Amino acid sequence: MPHALPPRRLIVLAGPGAWGRQRATELSSRSRLQDQQLSWLEPEDDASGLLGQERAMLVLNAYQGINPDVFGRVSGLIQAGGALLLICPALNDWPDYPDPEHLKLAPYPEQKSVIAGLYLKRWVRLLASLSGIEIYTPENDASIPPLTINQPHAPLSQACTNDQQVAIKAVCKTLTGQRRRPAIISADRGRGKSAALGLAAGQL
Repeated sequence: MPHALPPRRLIVLAGPGAWGRQRATELSSRSRLQDQQLSWLEPEDDASGLLGQERAMLVLNAYQGINPDVFGRVSGLIQAGGALLLICPALNDWPDYPDPEHLKLAPYPEQKSVIAGLYLKRWVRLLASLSGIEIYTPENDASIPPLTINQPHAPLSQACTNDQQVAIKAVCKTLTGQRRRPAIISADRGRGKSAALGLAAGQL
């Protein structure tokens, strides 16, 4: 039986922004992450540029707005044992926070005040009700367990994931071994399928 991979974690740091950034920095340090394994993402950053990559830890700052599309994209970048950290206001206060993303969600010609708070109320309700989500606040300032990710044996610029290595070998075997046996690669969006094909093409 293969060993089960450690789960991916969603860690919510609900409190002042400076406090959340400090806790995220402490977690990165205690987990001994390399710079290439960590990304700090602001909503205005182009998250699509990260697709096809992996991160042990990714920090999303919701104080600048929470974009559901960006959140969905980056959630697929976390490797086994890694974590997505969400820095946000206190959960009770978050629905009343003037989120910059509200204006983008308001249907024309309505103003953002029409929907202000409704979307964030749903966010808060889901975060508080779903099991497995770690929520930390200044009042509940417990130590966050470090990440349990596998450290790479080579710089990430020269390495690929274990799944990609399997895919590369399968593609190369398909083209150099017995013909008429196609290799089918299946994975969630953003897991590196296209990158694996490019690496296989480079080897061939």
